[in-house]
Amino acid sequence: MTKLNLNWFPGHMNRTLRDIGTKLPLVDVVLEIRDARIPAASGNPELARICAGKPLLTVLSKADLADPEITAAWQAYFRDNAEQRNNDGRIEAIDCRNARDNKRVLELAAELAEPVLEREQRQGRLRRPVRILVVGVPNCGKSTFINTIAGRRATRTEDRPGVTRGVQWVRSGRVELMDTPGVLWPAAGTEHGQLLLAITGAMPDTNTDVELLARQAFALLRPRYADLISERYKLSAADREEYEQMLEMYSADPRMDAAAMATDLLFTRAALRRGCLRTGGEADTARFAVIYLDELRDGTIGRISLESPPEVAGV
Repeated sequence: MTKLNLNWFPGHMNRTLRDIGTKLPLVDVVLEIRDARIPAASGNPELARICAGKPLLTVLSKADLADPEITAAWQAYFRDNAEQRNNDGRIEAIDCRNARDNKRVLELAAELAEPVLEREQRQGRLRRPVRILVVGVPNCGKSTFINTIAGRRATRTEDRPGVTRGVQWVRSGRVELMDTPGVLWPAAGTEHGQLLLAITGAMPDTNTDVELLARQAFALLRPRYADLISERYKLSAADREEYEQMLEMYSADPRMDAAAMATDLLFTRAALRRGCLRTGGEADTARFAVIYLDELRDGTIGRISLESPPEVAGV
């Protein structure tokens, strides 16, 4: 398939990385929020570098949208590879809108901060709130997490990246949270990692070819989640049989991209079944692309994960 140009690093992100470095001495714990659907691609190595030396707690947000089996596999992978990280391998999977999930995260963060607070008390200082720096890539659920903790709309939240632009403190009970804008990094990861970030909405759709992005997302997810996609977009057994026939017909010809052609066939059929039509009855695939990405991101298609840990075959 044609490659997308996916590299987004506006100036405010560079400023945020510098701000995080200067404010790090003020906090006790770093809370890294990743997207449960893309736990590797949503990990920012620049944030890891800047925050090295502080106790780290990683959570996988939007777990309610992710494939639960794959999420469990990721948690096991992080536990088994804890020596590569600045923590004890604990990694929580949460719905950042769920107060109970978020309370559990705060309790774990407080455990990590306790040695520092106890040392301060031995030195004669009064007990103070736990200070937590909340970091992550854009649109990973940071602001939703903080608003749920605070019990109010302490920060702006929208289903698009780049809404939070400045560092701000939010206090709730015995916890102080430092909210930061979502940040990527220059030339963010591999091409595949950039694709996953774009599919989940960590990069703005206005910066790319939305239809091409949707087609690549469709191709990526269909092998594992064929039943979910077929059910949502009413793809029939005959459609799937035609897909297999096209693969077989063109796979022997090196001039043809059989997989892309067969996937495009199903993408077009899905657009027709979803009622995305142009005058004359042709499929309006551009309109369907927007719908497909929206329904993938909000869980309408079903609980899906776009990447698996190295030990797990699949997506």
